[in-house]
Amino acid sequence: MPFGPGRHWINGKTPVLNKVVEGWQVGSIISWQTGGPIGVFSGRSTFNQFNTGLNPAQLVGISAADFANSAGIFKTPAGVFFFDPKLLNITTNAAGQLTGATLKDGLLGAPAPGTFGSFPRNLINSPNFSQVDISLTKMTRFYEKANVEFKANFINAFNHPSFAFADLNFDNANFGRINSVRGSERQINFILGINF
Repeated sequence: MPFGPGRHWINGKTPVLNKVVEGWQVGSIISWQTGGPIGVFSGRSTFNQFNTGLNPAQLVGISAADFANSAGIFKTPAGVFFFDPKLLNITTNAAGQLTGATLKDGLLGAPAPGTFGSFPRNLINSPNFSQVDISLTKMTRFYEKANVEFKANFINAFNHPSFAFADLNFDNANFGRINSVRGSERQINFILGINF
């Protein structure tokens, strides 16, 4: 940063002030990526015994485009969901805690025996991932060839959650529910070293 001896600002002759303002560095890594493609599957084995959980669902009462448009991040008092809660039967206990989330009847079904479902594979993208990491470094010279370095690293500095994709088996009782995140919560670490 442009402060201290030999820099643009605060480059006066006051030794104590020079030590305070010299040697600051700021760095950042910004990560942003789209989620990977996903589909919706049936948990019933209708083609053979080896494809349980891998057979796409059968579109019945909704188009593929409408289902894709229902995908996103939906925060409700009962929890976070990846599909519009209007498509789900959400049940809670007396305390308001989620006990189950199932797809409403008549939207998707299991493929007929011996067939594959019609829900397009990789139609929907899972939630995006974003994270900002910041580092702040202060180097203070105390001898011609030696300095003290203090560094603070802020991993996921803004504590932004990036949600993992939900249960995609429409037969399950937690269909569309998001209960995990990618990456980590904010982490801060400090480093103190002497360079010579």
